[in-house]
Amino acid sequence: MTPLAAATWGLVGALVVEVLELAAEIRRRKGRWPWTGPRLWPSLLAVGLRLTAAALVAAAMSEQFAGRWPAFCVGISAPLIVARIAQEVPPFTSGRDVSDGKSTT
Repeated sequence: MTPLAAATWGLVGALVVEVLELAAEIRRRKGRWPWTGPRLWPSLLAVGLRLTAAALVAAAMSEQFAGRWPAFCVGISAPLIVARIAQEVPPFTSGRDVSDGKSTT
């Protein structure tokens, strides 16, 4: 699968999540929009960032996909995938002890 096709299906998966979350929030608020006034732009930014992340993760994994379904599922689960990978990556250190400025190597 090409990176563009994977990104598209990842984006579709992420959109499904956002639509379902919006529908649940409207239901909880008894038919009212979940944002008012200045809360709209931060909400739209958060959605945009999540959609972008889902598309990028799916594109990066595109060589692993045999079809649309895996890319769609990666789009749905992109935040969890990134969080789990971040747990496995050791923190970056510059080789210097910040407390006294001496090299730790």
